[in-house]
Amino acid sequence: MATQQTALTTGATSGIGRELANCFAQDKYNLVIVARDQNELNQTASELKQQFGIEVTTIAKDLFKREAPFEVYNESKGLQIDALVNDAGQGQYGTFDSTDINRELDIIQLNIGAYVVFTKLYLQEFTARNEGKILLVGSIAGELPGPLQAVYHGTKAFVNSFAESISGGKQGQQGHHHQPAAGPDGY
Repeated sequence: MATQQTALTTGATSGIGRELANCFAQDKYNLVIVARDQNELNQTASELKQQFGIEVTTIAKDLFKREAPFEVYNESKGLQIDALVNDAGQGQYGTFDSTDINRELDIIQLNIGAYVVFTKLYLQEFTARNEGKILLVGSIAGELPGPLQAVYHGTKAFVNSFAESISGGKQGQQGHHHQPAAGPDGY
C-alpha cells in the first residue's frame, strides 16, 4: 500500500490557499497548513479533518518575518513533504506615494522572500529525492501595471518570472512545477 502524501500549504486558512488545501485534501493528501493565526489554523484543520478524513498539522508563523520560512521548514522536517503550495500573499491599496513603506517591505518579504526560501529548501529536497511538486501561486496582476497596488503587482511579476525561471532550469528532471495566475483579488 502506498504511503499517503503530504502537502504543505501557506496561506491555507482563507482565499485561494484554503481552496488549494481543499483540493489537496480531496485528493487524500495529508496537510501541513501554515498561517499566522493559531485559532484560524485550528478551525481550518478541524474542518479539513472532518470533511476529508485526513491528517492536518498546523504551524502558526508570521511569514512577514524573514526567519519564519526557515522555522516552518525546520518544524516540518519530521514529515515527508511531497508538495509545496506557496500561496500566502497580500497587497496594499493606494497610490505608491501615500502608502506605508514598512507595510510594503513586509509585503515584499511575504510575497517574494517567503516564496524564495520555501521554494529553494523544498526544491533541494525534492531534487535529492527525485520527486515532489511545487505550486507557486502567481497572479495576472504580475502581467500588468497596478497603479493603486504597485508593490503587489511588482511582487507578483517577480513570482511569475521566478516560476518560469526555475522551471526552465529544471528541464528533464523528475518533479512538477506549476504556477497558476490567479486574478487580482488582493488575497
